[in-house]
Amino acid sequence: MSKKLKLTIFSAIILSGVIGVAATFAAKGLGNSSPVTNSTNSNSLDSASKLVDENVYVFAKTDGSTRKIISSDWTRNLDVDEYLSIRDDNKKIPIELKVTYTLDGKEISGNDLAGKSGKVTMRYEYTNRSIASGYYVPYAVVSGLMLDNEHFKNIEVKNGKLINDGARTIVAGLMMPGMQENLGLSSADFEIPSYLEITTDASNFELGMVVSVVTNEIFSDLDFSGLNSVEQLSAELNKMSSAMDQLVGGSADLTTGIEKLYEKASALPDGVAKLSAGSLELKAGTAKLDAGVAQLQNKVKTNLQTGANQIVGDNYANSTALSAGVEKLANNVIGSTLTQYNPSFEPLFPIFETVDLPAEALTHDNYNTILTAWIAAMDKPEVVAILSNYGQNAQELKVKFNTLKTSLIQLDTLIAQTKAYTEGVNQVAAGINNELILGIDELKAGTTKIAAGTSELSNGVETLNNSAPALVDGISQLRDGSTKLSAGLKQFNEEAVKKLVNVYNNNVRGIIDRLQAISNVAKNNSSKTKYIYRIDEIKK
Repeated sequence: MSKKLKLTIFSAIILSGVIGVAATFAAKGLGNSSPVTNSTNSNSLDSASKLVDENVYVFAKTDGSTRKIISSDWTRNLDVDEYLSIRDDNKKIPIELKVTYTLDGKEISGNDLAGKSGKVTMRYEYTNRSIASGYYVPYAVVSGLMLDNEHFKNIEVKNGKLINDGARTIVAGLMMPGMQENLGLSSADFEIPSYLEITTDASNFELGMVVSVVTNEIFSDLDFSGLNSVEQLSAELNKMSSAMDQLVGGSADLTTGIEKLYEKASALPDGVAKLSAGSLELKAGTAKLDAGVAQLQNKVKTNLQTGANQIVGDNYANSTALSAGVEKLANNVIGSTLTQYNPSFEPLFPIFETVDLPAEALTHDNYNTILTAWIAAMDKPEVVAILSNYGQNAQELKVKFNTLKTSLIQLDTLIAQTKAYTEGVNQVAAGINNELILGIDELKAGTTKIAAGTSELSNGVETLNNSAPALVDGISQLRDGSTKLSAGLKQFNEEAVKKLVNVYNNNVRGIIDRLQAISNVAKNNSSKTKYIYRIDEIKK
């Protein structure tokens, strides 16, 4: 994943994790350290109702261990009425959370950290406990928290992004626990994050709510089923490898035979006759190999190229699905955010009308224009005076408008940058296609040279058979040539044929198999359930 893509995704996390989720806690009465439980709407789920959405709220202690689990179900009956039920639950959560803290290099509990000062490191580790068919069920974890700039300086983050609005620093992270193991990738080459780590200089330490959202819904649209079109290539490559092994073995046997023939020159007439027959078989075998590679080359440039284009198309479709998922998430967060903020702006509309300012609810289409007008007006003396008469502080409103505008613009930017990412996927996959086609052409050129060489060898043996007076000298030269041929065939087999087969089987085939397996696991375990983790605040 490019650094640019990471930065854009983290922008979405800031709103979804800090604004949207925190608003959900507050709206549903779930923000207290002692949540209300066993509270159910009188119109609960029955046979005429359908479960629309489920949120599982996991209340965690400062060390990440679970203290309380509450499930919140939105249901709809046949009359299109919606109901919310909230209940205590013992649901098994798919992602395990562990939080550790250090102060000046020494581990300390979260509660003991309250009021302390020094170099503090907070590490939030997420472990995937959901396994199906030998793979971790893919989950995305987005986490967010806010640090007061009066208490925290020199903030650094691993696997996250920082945004400073002047008064607070927002920290956001994106993790995919278990995906590293699913893809079989070495962390030394590429690391898929499963933890968020924050290091800062703290004074009089205290920390507010930390929220994480866990979902696997964005993985359900990935589809790698079309990649099976390359199975035929795998079979053909294995046939070619087997034929090449037989050819190498045959050339070694031929060299051994020529050595014995040279040692027993007295038996040359019979030996040369056998050698002539063997060379003819070798010539026919290499001609067959060359013809087989030509057939494979043709299949590569027809069937495989079609398959390779399918791979490009599927990867592009999958990255497009990811782009659509991020766009859907961003649009939902924008809508949720505007739904949260609009009611707080409505009391200002009568005041704004008196100074010719737009007085209407914010939407995705008009928020930029309206917020820009409001922000500019907050510096006008007449507006400041009128707002003051109504008990409103113009500068505080300006800060609020600016923060909301910046956050919404970041989400719109995220959508555009994610679409740019999908175009890059197509270009990378096309490069792989071209390199493989070039390698097959080079392989065909090599087998053509081998066929030509064995043809010359066969002609030479026939001449030897017809030139008995020079047989001893000829056998000596033949021995040297056959040794070189055997070594050349072995080198070609190791450096060309087997290398090509191994690259395909170990890399492309392995990745395709894992992608198909992960896609199947994601589909079979897809859920609309979102797990929302809230870690206890740390207060003096």
